[in-house]
Amino acid sequence: MKELYDVLFHKGELLVEQGECEKAIVYFLNAVKENPSFEDAYIEIGYCYAQLDNFDDAEDYCNKAIEINPNNLEAYNTLAMIYHKFGFFEDEIEALNEIIIRLDEPDASIYLNIGNAYYELGENDRAIEFYDMAIGMEPDFAEAYANMGNAYMAKDEYIKATEAYKQALQIDPNMSDVYLNLGIVYGELGSYDEAVKYFEQSIRINPYNPSAHYNLGIIWVMLNEKEKALNEYERLKNLNKDLALSLVQLIDKESYKFRQ
Repeated sequence: MKELYDVLFHKGELLVEQGECEKAIVYFLNAVKENPSFEDAYIEIGYCYAQLDNFDDAEDYCNKAIEINPNNLEAYNTLAMIYHKFGFFEDEIEALNEIIIRLDEPDASIYLNIGNAYYELGENDRAIEFYDMAIGMEPDFAEAYANMGNAYMAKDEYIKATEAYKQALQIDPNMSDVYLNLGIVYGELGSYDEAVKYFEQSIRINPYNPSAHYNLGIIWVMLNEKEKALNEYERLKNLNKDLALSLVQLIDKESYKFRQ
């Protein structure tokens, strides 16, 4: 027979799956009343508070789980997620490093997340270093190649960016955003025909991505294809009115800036 705290915890989990975090917290709190050492319940409370945009309580409850068990990897992982959500990227890196020193075997996803945190901090060289380590652990890690491409693009190293993006697509040819970013890179390089090809492929995979339509519209402006640019404007009106307005203004002014 299950203990009461397990029953309460399970009900809380079901509510989380339904997106009812506020109600779930009540069950998790009752679970820890029944079992004050229930690490997983504290972690779930922290997660729920993060979903409710309550940083202080989210951090506090994850730290309570860590106080009970300093080797609880899920607690550090949830804490890292919380720090990322609220923009505390240096704290995120610290939490992820706590996982690394406790792992029996390297985990490529942890190195990816550290790379992502460095990317958010604008430390692109460090980001690339960690993406490279993630790929070393998992050679078919498409997301790591894609994010490495983003870091190279942020450094204006467009050739290296294209190489990383194309590696990602060899592994997973359905990454719409990677085609989008390749289009942006080729646009910046002045290779407009290549840019068109990649923007159109991005749209084929995801017809509802406003950035792809916007950037394709810019390319048509650069190629003096005003009618085609206006076609993208018409499609964009139903996806993102702000980008649609920006595009039609660019069509009139014939000035441009590519956007991710």
